Amino acid sequence: MQPDRSHQILNPGQPPVLLIEGNRAVDQQINKLDRLLNTKNTAEHLDRSPGTIKNSRRTGRLAGVEAPAFIKVGRCAYYRLGTLEGWLEQFGEPRTCNDQAKSNTGQSI
Repeated sequence: MQPDRSHQILNPGQPPVLLIEGNRAVDQQINKLDRLLNTKNTAEHLDRSPGTIKNSRRTGRLAGVEAPAFIKVGRCAYYRLGTLEGWLEQFGEPRTCNDQAKSNTGQSI
């Protein structure tokens, strides 16, 4: 009988993921959106300063809306990449300076 080389990863609110060591196919199935980002990486991803991200945890607001949810582990705070992507979606598609200029002159985009 071979030793058990599996591990369960538990994500709150999601079914457990079973990983088998050395099995790339299983490893690749892990959703990258579950990746955790620290404050510095979150700030870079959202194009904000780390101080602004820290303040948003205290105030509950970021960019004029409810701040994204975070996970506290000891003294460190982490954000799921999927949570950040979902939070960004409320602002719509990114626009360019040319799009803004056209909308100011009444031209359709």
